[in-house]
Amino acid sequence: DIAAKVHSEITKALKSPEVSELITREGGTPIGSTPDEFASYFRRDADKYAQVIRAGKLKSD
Repeated sequence: DIAAKVHSEITKALKSPEVSELITREGGTPIGSTPDEFASYFRRDADKYAQVIRAGKLKSD
């Protein structure tokens, strides 16, 4: 399953001090989550930005 593989690789990366420091330095919070939690977060984010794009009548070139 692709989602399980992606989750596994992200979990491994988050355990790396270099990755954790990079995320923190860029203003993020390096936390892990389950595949379902990540999917839910991604859907909420996608919905939020879709609304911004529609409201701003933004188009890609």
